[in-house]
Order: sequence, then structure tokens, then C-alpha cells
Amino acid sequence: MSATFKLIPQLPYKGVIKKNTILVFTAFLTFLITICQAEAGPNSIQLSREETAWIKATPVITVGIDQNFAPIEYLDRDGRYTGVTADFLKLIEDKTGLKFKIDTSHSWQESIELVKTGRLHMLGAAVSSPRRAQFMRFTHPYARLSGVIIVRKNVTEPMSLEKLMGMRVALVYNYIWRDIIENLYPDITIDAAPDIEAALKKVSFGMA
Repeated sequence: MSATFKLIPQLPYKGVIKKNTILVFTAFLTFLITICQAEAGPNSIQLSREETAWIKATPVITVGIDQNFAPIEYLDRDGRYTGVTADFLKLIEDKTGLKFKIDTSHSWQESIELVKTGRLHMLGAAVSSPRRAQFMRFTHPYARLSGVIIVRKNVTEPMSLEKLMGMRVALVYNYIWRDIIENLYPDITIDAAPDIEAALKKVSFGMA
């Protein structure tokens, strides 16, 4: 596959909770992520009565994932949930007694819809946007990654989102870049793809 990578700004990846889930869990998960970033030791943490009661009432949290978004989160060759987010969730389990049930039967697009309708509790990794904030609450960021613009090798000039205006751009459906481009660069034509591999093929074969 012939492509060249161009850096674009960093985006913060966060834990995401269904918006009408009780607020204590949002603050609770944010607090736990902060703790886990500070220390990776085996010791448990002190929980308030309210937090302890919430865990007893909701012992298993269902999590929607992007199965092909390494190194943040992905399924390995054996189908095991792996990546930065998986490590954070494991630390939270060890420190609290919570259990996270990873849903591997749905696509990223389907997972967002399932969180929106309340059939999943949360997403492990997503970027906040005004549209998403209408139905999800976000923790503080736990990772920041640079995005890239991928073009064919015959494109040699420096690229930016501004230079893509008037062009056809392949994006994974329901990735954050779609929100950004639709809001800030409406002159870019979006060609939605189901996953990263499909989007790369569109670029490689001159479809975008």
C-alpha cells in the first residue's frame, strides 16, 4: 500500500460514560484514572460509602471498544482485549473490585449507539466533541496522540486540513475527525469507511 503520513494536532483520549448514568460514577472513574496514572501498585484505595454502595449495586460495567485501534485498544490475535485502555481498566479492577465486561461483538459505530441508548455503560477510549457530549460524560484525558493525514506517495507538498478543502477524504465512520471536519471544514467531502483498513484502501486505490 502506497501512502505518506502527515502529522496533525494531538487529541485527548478519555473514558466515556453514558450521560444519564449516575454522576458519582463519572467522578469516581475520573478519580480512579488519576490514581492509576500516579501509581501502579497492588494496594487498593479508600472508597467513600457512596462509592462502595454504587459498586455493590453495579458490580459489572459493560464497555464498548474499538477493536482495531492499537495501541490505545484492540483485540490481539487470540481475541484478547489489549492496549493502554485495557491496562487502565485492569488497574481499576484490581484497586476497587469492579469488573469490566468488554463487549467484542459490536463495531465502534455500533458501540457508540449502544452507549447512547444505554445498552452499554461506557466506552473505554474516545475524544470529547459537542455532539458526543450531548449523550456522554467524559473523564479527564489519560492519553494524547497525534493524528495523521495519509496521502499517496505522489503527493509531495506539506498537507494540512485547510489544504484538504474541496477534496474527498476517507475517514472511519464515527471517529472524532468526522465531527471536527464537519464542524470546522465543511468544504471537505467525507467518504466514510467502516474501519481504518478500508479507509487506507480508499486512499491507496485513488478513491479518496
